[in-house]
Amino acid sequence: PVPADGFCSVHRFFGDGAAAMKLKEEYPEAELLVHPECEPEFQMRADYVLSTGGMYRRCQESDAKVFILGTEVGLVDRLRREIPGKTFLPALEYNECSAMKQITLENTYQALLDEEPVVKVPPEIAVRARVPIRRMLEMS
Repeated sequence: PVPADGFCSVHRFFGDGAAAMKLKEEYPEAELLVHPECEPEFQMRADYVLSTGGMYRRCQESDAKVFILGTEVGLVDRLRREIPGKTFLPALEYNECSAMKQITLENTYQALLDEEPVVKVPPEIAVRARVPIRRMLEMS
């Protein structure tokens, strides 16, 4: 699903990151990793602003043992499973994307087979959209 009104409500829900800063007080050694779709005020408080893939790599490569993650809680669950010996804390406890949970391997495969749904973007918007899309892909 495409985010409504051009933004991700899950990342917008973090606001200025006040809840994450309370966790940072409790775990001062933690690295605070924030997704670039979060509010600028929250990004300014982060140790790193990274794509989901960038967060995963940072957690693997960093010597830090504790991470506070400003992104959808599914990444926190994945990191807990795949990188033992480190602690992963969601910046907000209940921050699940219901739209993202609708995307499955099966329905992605079916969409590729059927070439459905078709998304039509007016040419003038497509030209302007290429730059941020390329930037996003470079960050991933």
